[in-house]
Parts: sequence; C-alpha cells; structure tokens
Amino acid sequence: MARANAGAKLASLCLPPKGARATRGDAFHLASGVLGIPRPRLLLEEPRVSPARLARLRSLLRRLWKGEPLAYLIGSQPFLDWEFRVDPRVLIPRPETEELVELVLAKARWKGGLRVLDLGTGSGCIAVALAARCPGLRLVAVDKSPGALTVARANARRILGKGHSIRFLAMDFLEDAARRRRFGGAFDLIVSNPPYVGLAERGEMDLSVRRYEPKMALFSGRDGLDFIRRLSEILPEALSERGEFFLEIGHRQGERVAALMPKTSDFHYSIIQDMRGIGRFFHGRRA
Repeated sequence: MARANAGAKLASLCLPPKGARATRGDAFHLASGVLGIPRPRLLLEEPRVSPARLARLRSLLRRLWKGEPLAYLIGSQPFLDWEFRVDPRVLIPRPETEELVELVLAKARWKGGLRVLDLGTGSGCIAVALAARCPGLRLVAVDKSPGALTVARANARRILGKGHSIRFLAMDFLEDAARRRRFGGAFDLIVSNPPYVGLAERGEMDLSVRRYEPKMALFSGRDGLDFIRRLSEILPEALSERGEFFLEIGHRQGERVAALMPKTSDFHYSIIQDMRGIGRFFHGRRA
C-alpha cells in the first residue's frame, strides 16, 4: 500500500495547476532527473520515493509552474550529440543554434589549421561541437561574462576531455582592440550566436526567457543590432584574406544586417533560411 501511495502522490504532483507555465511532460522530465528514475518507469510503474526526494521535487515543481526554465532546474540541455550543463549564467542552447553549427560544418571553407573564433560563447556549445566534429581546429572562444566562461570550460572538459585545445578568454572582443590584435593575426572563421533581441521587443518575448535568461546574451540595443553593428566595423581587421563568418540573427533582421556590413568588393553576403523557411542565418565571405 505504501508503494501505491508513493506512486499516486508522484502522479498528482506532476499535474500542472491552472495557469502553470509548464506541461505535465516537463514535470515528469524534471521528476526523472531529480529522482534518478527513467521516465518510462515513472509513467508505467509506482516507484518508491523517499520523503526527502519528494520534498525536493515539490520545491522544484513550484518553480517550474512559475515559469523557471526546465533546463535550469535539471541543470542541462541537449545540443546535437551532447548534453551541455547550463545554469542562469548562460543562455539555454536552442535548435536554431544547432542548425547554425550544422550550417558551418556544411558550408565553411575548411582547411588544415583553421583559426576559428566563437564570439560570445556562452555555454560553449558552438565551440565544443566544432572541436568535437573537426579535430585540429585552432579555436578561441570569448565571452564578456566570467560566469559564462566557467560553464563553457566545464562543458569542454566534460565533453572533450581535459586535454582539449579550445582557448577560452574573458574579454569584450568588439571593444578591446589592443588585446584583439595580440591573438597574432586574423581569423579564418568567425561564428556567433550574438544578442540580437531589441529592447523594443521585450514585450513579445516569452516571460520565462526575459525573466530568467541572462539579459546580456539576449538584448542588443533598442533595435537588437548594436552587437552586429559593432562587429561589422571590425570585420576587415578580424577576418583573414579568405575568411568568412556565420551569424544567427533575428527572423526579421536579414536585410538590415546586410545593410550594416562592409561595402567593399571583396565581401560577399547571403541570408540563409532555417528548417522552417525563416531567414535565420547570415553568412559573409571574403572572395
């Protein structure tokens, strides 16, 4: 009887209350992580659960119902072939950024010893994925947030091993010209999922995103283009003679981003659609 009561209690806990900002599926995912029990067992059986674990689950579920992201509560998020650790210091990796990595792998002009910059690395998902798929790259991953870099370094060690070759740097790459030049030359490839949401668009965002995810990784001035505007100014210096870059951008920003880019004849640009047919990525290449 005690076993049945535990199972019934668990099932009732995972039913979202009226007005909750998460689903029953999210609740069972959270319960599986907290209790260390595979989700099919939670759904099909009535597992024994200690009072202490039930109390912890109750506390986390209250936060889930209020809109706190599931990824932060369980501490991880799937990205391509890996599970990345995440917390409120970093943006939660999204499917669009998975597409960005796949796009880079498919379209970049690869060659031995390529110098690659992941600009605004956050959780490190882009840099780590590129390093895992293409050993031998000379990767530099930068972020202004020391906290984000702590998360990124931990993900690199866990996924790639302690001997990985990614160089993580805490710096404002767009503003620190002197330090930028100390890298010893321009980059062959720059990849970035930059902040591109305009402050004027805050009201259109999901409440859980704007309340819980790091604002520095989301917002970039009133129109969302301050970061890209500054990047465009340093591209002639930051890219090698045959260098190229890939950016994730807002779904209505393609033409505005193109208008900001250097107008010299050696730069060529294209807006690339994501799997839903939205112009989500911007590609620039030197001839």
